[in-house]
Amino acid sequence: MDASMIDAMDLVAFEQMLADEWAVTRSDIYRQGYGPTPLISAVQPIRPQKALERLKVSAGQLVQLLRSGTLGRPGKLGHGKVAWRKDEIEGIMPLGNLMS
Repeated sequence: MDASMIDAMDLVAFEQMLADEWAVTRSDIYRQGYGPTPLISAVQPIRPQKALERLKVSAGQLVQLLRSGTLGRPGKLGHGKVAWRKDEIEGIMPLGNLMS
């Protein structure tokens, strides 16, 4: 599937594609309430819509980040739902975007 086909998907179909093709089970990374506050903040889940907004990329570009290994695979949050850790998204954001 090329970037233009991915860009044409609605958000629900895009997230389902991420869940089917890219997501891994990482149950321990989304636990909250344990550890120091900076750690809890770092592991907050970022869903695909927010990731697209924060990274300022299209859906196709986000998949290219996955393919290249620049962005780690998302974790499964249930049937057809995925998320990345907040620190994973912020780790690849341009410095100027961190404040937005």
